[in-house]
Amino acid sequence: MTATYLSSPIQFFDRTNHYLIKGVRKVLLPILRFSRRLLPYPKLWASLFGKQVPKNCIAGQDSRLFRPESVVFSPSGDLMVVSNSGKHAVNIYTKGPQAKGAFSVRPNCVVSDEALLSYAHDSAFSPCGNFLAVVGEYSHTLSMLAVYRESETKIRTEALWSIQGDEHGLSYPASVAIDPSGQWLAVANRRKHGITLYRSTGVEGQFMPTPCQSIADEKLAQHGLAAPHGVDFSPDGKFLAATHKGFRQYQLDNDSGVSIFKLHSEADAGLNPIPEFIHPYGSASLHLPAFHPSGSYLAVSRSDGGIDTFEWSSAEKKLIQRDSISIFRVREGAKGMAFATVFHQFVKT
Repeated sequence: MTATYLSSPIQFFDRTNHYLIKGVRKVLLPILRFSRRLLPYPKLWASLFGKQVPKNCIAGQDSRLFRPESVVFSPSGDLMVVSNSGKHAVNIYTKGPQAKGAFSVRPNCVVSDEALLSYAHDSAFSPCGNFLAVVGEYSHTLSMLAVYRESETKIRTEALWSIQGDEHGLSYPASVAIDPSGQWLAVANRRKHGITLYRSTGVEGQFMPTPCQSIADEKLAQHGLAAPHGVDFSPDGKFLAATHKGFRQYQLDNDSGVSIFKLHSEADAGLNPIPEFIHPYGSASLHLPAFHPSGSYLAVSRSDGGIDTFEWSSAEKKLIQRDSISIFRVREGAKGMAFATVFHQFVKT
């Protein structure tokens, strides 16, 4: 059996500029309210949000993909990293010289380490783009890699540090996110520790090895939420979105959902442990959240192949679901996804 048989492709979708979305909404919203029976607004919003047919795809033996779980772009948009759980690795892709801005099918660099990246599930770039945090779900690890661009065609990485296990607030970590200021790193743990928050030491790429805050499973259960499965900071760094996925054989019988937590305005206060907003999902199987670069929208992937799109109103502190887009379900459905920050594409694994 080859890796290509079990792997899902990386799919790229064109998306409309969010300024165009806002402009169209401003002009058309009164008309849509009047004629909503004939032209439902959510459907129009979804068509503006992103095309449902992929523009291009990374797949096949050359892609080195095997159970990809998440995808993330560097802040400059020159690198794309895929957490390759089946190979306990992260694949780093660069744009091919003849690809007209598209990423090459073959990864430029593969970092594989079963001891530290067992079932590599998610990664996150630091704001400068020179460091990459990776979580290994089965190894209970959080690792930081330095990423060196030695030339336009050569990428090299170096392991800087790694922490592991309960003493560091890690138990089946499934997702990691770094806020835009680089001060906070958040991890979603599938068991016990819930959402753990780590404070920067003041040096980029370096964080305290012990979490300064933990919103444990018991705290989340008080709000009817299952264990977290994904986290993502808003582009303004004021909020943390989390997806919650039922894990009933190991914890209390709570539901899946999307939650929004707010960072305190005080520099060292961390997250308000009480969610600003909760969108319940019942028994649905959710994967990862992804904020749009504008901060006004949030996408959530589901294992049934759907991607739900929300509008986030920070003033009203609520998520407004706009539509559910079904995009090319491949075996296990949508997993990770990301918005490219410097070119108008939306990518899913």
